[in-house]
Amino acid sequence: MSNIERNLIKGYIESSKDKLYALLDDLYNINIDKDHEKKAFNILSTFLKENGFFINNNIQQIENTFIAEIGNGSKKIGFFCEFEALKEGYTNGHNIQCVMNIGGALGLTRVLDKIDSKIIIYGLPKEESLPLKITLSNRHIFDDLDLIICAHPGEKTYESVGSMAMSIMKFEFTGKRASFNLNPNEGISSLNPIIKFLDIIQDLKSEFNSHLVNYVINCDNQDIFIIPEKSECTIGVKATDMMVLEKIKDKIIESAKFISKVYSCDFDYKVQADYMPFKKNVELIKLTSHNLKECGIINIHGPLSSALSLDIGLISHRIPTVHPYIGICENGERYGTIEFKEATIKNYAKDMMIKASCALALTAYDWIFKSSNLP
Repeated sequence: MSNIERNLIKGYIESSKDKLYALLDDLYNINIDKDHEKKAFNILSTFLKENGFFINNNIQQIENTFIAEIGNGSKKIGFFCEFEALKEGYTNGHNIQCVMNIGGALGLTRVLDKIDSKIIIYGLPKEESLPLKITLSNRHIFDDLDLIICAHPGEKTYESVGSMAMSIMKFEFTGKRASFNLNPNEGISSLNPIIKFLDIIQDLKSEFNSHLVNYVINCDNQDIFIIPEKSECTIGVKATDMMVLEKIKDKIIESAKFISKVYSCDFDYKVQADYMPFKKNVELIKLTSHNLKECGIINIHGPLSSALSLDIGLISHRIPTVHPYIGICENGERYGTIEFKEATIKNYAKDMMIKASCALALTAYDWIFKSSNLP
């Protein structure tokens, strides 16, 4: 591995830091409304075009997605950019997430001719509300990648992330509509079976003590004088691994069947998404940690463990994936807060972003170098 090429990568990112800072600030200053993702899409795609990337828009007819490509090599390196903001702005840090990963991709372009590679940046909206990576993975969008890079900002720097398996399931119960005033005894309320069904699901905690469950209920009728015909609930259930999750799902479906018979109503269900736990790649984690230290990020914690369920988990079982968290907080700001959003554009965060971009580019360089046995 040539030190000359490694220095070229780091030097190019350092020389590009002013335009990366400007990109970060442009995203931060977007007015957060229903069109904020379109605005972010325009900012990001314009930046990438200006830096030599070819842009494909609205992948698989999904609005505001993009794939930006540069290079023609046989090895393909993917970088993920997530640009959905929350109600109060980038309290999730997605503005710096985008620029951090774009910076890594940009640095790698400096040695494209040396590593026989193509760089592909995926622009991903709706990160907080849709399992978009799962959808695109199941449509084979990432199949030919050799490596995926997806760093994320956090309160501290973690070498990788652990996550829980999760399934999102929707159940619909159908009873019989009737007037509460005129013919109440002819109605079959669709809410009664849902209420009992959810009671049973809560009782599953005694059987599966390592799982979490949450749910929301929707009803087709809000008139107290009408017995509702259709009601539905969406259930999110988490477990430590897929095997336990599948057992819980089977129990939930069996419970729904039982309740529908008790209340003489019909039911239907659909699994909307299954999230797999993130698969850690030990070799990639070692490379990433080494490069973070080389680039000046010394205080690195072990894998981040939490109740997170990540749509990148499925991809990590199919393609080597690195997903470190980069600490951008100098004064103890908490993730998900206004203070965290404000931290993303402070000097400390910008400095950490450039260091992380250098480390990500070097990690991709090292991985491709080793897998290709380049001289």
